[in-house]
Amino acid sequence: MLFRQLQSIYERLQQALKLPEHSRYKAFQIQILYRTIYKVEWLTRK
Repeated sequence: MLFRQLQSIYERLQQALKLPEHSRYKAFQIQILYRTIYKVEWLTRK
């Protein structure tokens, strides 16, 4: 389950990186993804 979550995060990150550099949406997406990754990491450490 965790692997699948990470895979979808990775795919979304790939898509976010394809957006134009100046896009506010891009920055927003990446920020959310990093937060999600951090949360997942924190949960797996417990």
